[in-house]
Amino acid sequence: MTENIKVCVRVRPFNTREKDRNAAMVISMDGPSTTITDPVDGKSKTFNFDQSYWSHDGFEEQEGGKLVATGERYAGQDKVFRDLGALVLENAYAGFNTSLFAYGQTGSGKSYSMVGYGVNKGIVPLAFESLFRHINTNTEAHIKYQVFFSMYEIYMEHVTDLLGDAKKSLKVRENPKKGRFFVDGLKRVAVASFEEIDAKMQSGVTKRTVAATQMNATSSRAHTIVTLEFVQNLREGDRQVTRQSEVNLIDLAGSERATSTGTVGTHLKEGAMINLSLSALGNVISALAEGKPARFRESVLTKLLQNSLGGNAKTIMIAALSPADLNYAETLSTLRYADRAKSIKTTAVVNESATEKLIRSLKEENERMKQLLVGKTMDIGSTKGLSDQEIAKLRRELEADIRAQLSKNQELEAGIDHDAYVKEIETLRAAFEKEKAAAALADSKRTTMHRIENLNEDPALCGVIFHVIEGAELVGRKSNKNPANPSIALGGLSIEDAHAVLRLQRGEVVLCGPDGGTMGNVCVNGQPVAPDSTTTLRHFDRLLFGTNHLYVYCNPTPSMEVLASLPATIEWEFAQNEIAKSKGFDMGSEDSRALSQQTREEVLEILPMTTVANAISQRLDRRRTFEVAILKGAVAGLEDNESRLMVKMRNLDTNNRWMLPKDDFVARHFAMHQLLQRVAPDDDGSGCYGDGGGDNGDDPFHHAPGMIVLGSANCMLASLCYNIEFDDDVNIYDYKGRSEGKLKVVIYPCDADGTLHDVNNVYDDPNALLGQPLSFKFSLRGATLHKTKYAGGIEVQFTHKYCEDGRIFKTATAQGTNHPTWDFEHVFTIPKVDEAILQWLQEGALRAFVYVWQTDEVADDASLSVGATPHAHTQGPVALHAGKSTAQLIQDLQTSKQAADAGHSEALAQLDVYKKQLHTVQVDNTRLHRIMAEKDKQIHDVDQILQVPCHFRCPSVSLTLPDVI
Repeated sequence: MTENIKVCVRVRPFNTREKDRNAAMVISMDGPSTTITDPVDGKSKTFNFDQSYWSHDGFEEQEGGKLVATGERYAGQDKVFRDLGALVLENAYAGFNTSLFAYGQTGSGKSYSMVGYGVNKGIVPLAFESLFRHINTNTEAHIKYQVFFSMYEIYMEHVTDLLGDAKKSLKVRENPKKGRFFVDGLKRVAVASFEEIDAKMQSGVTKRTVAATQMNATSSRAHTIVTLEFVQNLREGDRQVTRQSEVNLIDLAGSERATSTGTVGTHLKEGAMINLSLSALGNVISALAEGKPARFRESVLTKLLQNSLGGNAKTIMIAALSPADLNYAETLSTLRYADRAKSIKTTAVVNESATEKLIRSLKEENERMKQLLVGKTMDIGSTKGLSDQEIAKLRRELEADIRAQLSKNQELEAGIDHDAYVKEIETLRAAFEKEKAAAALADSKRTTMHRIENLNEDPALCGVIFHVIEGAELVGRKSNKNPANPSIALGGLSIEDAHAVLRLQRGEVVLCGPDGGTMGNVCVNGQPVAPDSTTTLRHFDRLLFGTNHLYVYCNPTPSMEVLASLPATIEWEFAQNEIAKSKGFDMGSEDSRALSQQTREEVLEILPMTTVANAISQRLDRRRTFEVAILKGAVAGLEDNESRLMVKMRNLDTNNRWMLPKDDFVARHFAMHQLLQRVAPDDDGSGCYGDGGGDNGDDPFHHAPGMIVLGSANCMLASLCYNIEFDDDVNIYDYKGRSEGKLKVVIYPCDADGTLHDVNNVYDDPNALLGQPLSFKFSLRGATLHKTKYAGGIEVQFTHKYCEDGRIFKTATAQGTNHPTWDFEHVFTIPKVDEAILQWLQEGALRAFVYVWQTDEVADDASLSVGATPHAHTQGPVALHAGKSTAQLIQDLQTSKQAADAGHSEALAQLDVYKKQLHTVQVDNTRLHRIMAEKDKQIHDVDQILQVPCHFRCPSVSLTLPDVI
């Protein structure tokens, strides 16, 4: 039976993030049609699908959390299941293979449709409930049912069994005869009730949560596949018939990761791998839609979906949509993806044959494969041009495929035997009842006893893990090498064998160190706890163990006073906000509120990752530190009200600082996990996710030599309003407001051909420029940088907001000196001065950005300025850091940093006042130069104040200077 893939789309309500950013609606639906409107130009595009589900509004939440429709338009979980889940089951009952997969960006509602949340169950659990109702109400004695369940995820092109050993990576093998792919060694469990499947799914989700916590990841980075094998043994007259169906329910990783990959270099391995699978899936869908051969072998995901998309299966796709203008590009991409998919045709056949014939066929195939293995007669194809080693490798791989398929066939053969299935169910039932009783006891304790529950960025993973506190509970690393045997076992980075103790005494829970020792890294409500301290916990206190394990403490009988001071529930974002505040990023402060909502969200996303990066650097003694930096306005090449998040990577040996874009840092962060797994596998939760690290090209702590932005210089234009030249040594300031040197700049009023104006023709009124053309010659004579390390290369780039065609001009690169000279001139012409341009001339500046060549082979020098003598107690960064580990440096510099902050902030405030005064000077030639000279001297004095503290800034991200924001 050949038919098209059934494709549906579903739009969710606005989430909290979108509401906070006052998002606008871009999706509308009319029957099966979905329309998306471009928020910029207002143009619309309409797509037609089998179903368009409106779940944005038209519902209310009942007591207990159930969402019910208040009108006919709203499509709830039950509606979606009746249309799609019931169709999956009908196909399975008829003997067809069937697949349902959810696609869309992270947070678009894929998992809600597939799994659901709380009482609002999704397609997967509702389908399993319905399946076993069908089985249990069967009254026909000639039909017997068998159900087998498996659950796995694909992450970084590795397959992990969520019912087996989560640290072991499974191989994807190919059936040498049929060309179908399967997962070798995947645990396949016989189940006889929805309760058993539900327990297995919960176990799988728990393993995903543990892995995600230890890897500092979210579930959106992996593809999750649930497979149900449904076997019906029927007697038709004198003939015994076996009907088999394979049901695949697939929750794909967030699709937005596909769009950012490839733009940040070779480090973005996680994104590249996820993009590999989603891009390969997109290529397969496009090829199939156009009737072309599809390349299923390009990724693990497409290999395993080959039968669903291009073979014997009936397939359904549900695409999840965000309604917000903020996600317009991603949502449009999802709609186009779904539109292509609906053109794919599959040919499904009923998988039914005589039982004896099926068993005989399996036995014959098994015997044939055994003979191939014994006789070593495998056909490996053409070996022309291959070496003996390559031929031997091909033989080994084919032999492994044959052995895996032999094992798979034997499993299938045993599965056909209903008596054997019943015996397996009886054996597993005893273990299940014991697990069920233990789970029931744990659940009863969960509501009546003191406990801690996990917090996760993914709401579906919050509260999945909990630990009851009944006495003295040791928190620590669980391993065969650890004799402490902790009752609360954690893994991953920065977890000690005996990390801390949670002790219940006199109705209160106390956090303290283990007997005879001190605590490892623990934060309570965002604040680090002293290793030798004791803390009495209050209801809903947030606990961070190590770098990743975030929990909330729950008191079964909290006081009304405590309840009144806290939100009704504690969410991951609440806990991250207070951690950010302790690191200098107070999201409630006036400065933070001035940032865009996107930047604030990025801070909460990246801060935990920098903490992990610092911990890995310290563990591997790589002598690098990472901290979040917010670049604002001119120093980032942005408008005055715009900001950009960067991560500053600092080399403690050379004191070099590299500003990493967010995506570059995220890529490095993942590569650090890989490197840690290779060098110190017991410290990381990454399990089987590959090697990592190697030469410098793959080293996440290495930065290749290159040009960096040292700082910018503001060349004031107010003198042009009076037809006066500007001739000055302009300070070069870095993003923190620290002076890095001076530029020698002259700006002449001139004609369009460069002829200079008469110096005696001074304008009395700047308004005389209105409606007139304006030309000026920008002359860059040279520079003087404070640090000799930048002699490897210096160049200057500049432009202005009214520059013709938005061109950027730059000097030649000077080498071998930190006192470069140039003879660079350019005439800028503004055709007509209007009010906006006049205001810019009076208050604005032409910004010149100074680029320098930086390499970690050259150490930073300690000179404060040309000819200046370092402060008496300043040894210079290299001497200061020599022979010390990252941890020692953090401890040594913390006190100095705190003392420096006050003076640094005060000096910056004074500097800002001086700058503003200088920008608004509008006087005659003599007074202008006199005031500029006075103010520049004051600025120079402030520079001297600023130079000393910067040598004592702590490299740890937990000590970020508050003036970054």
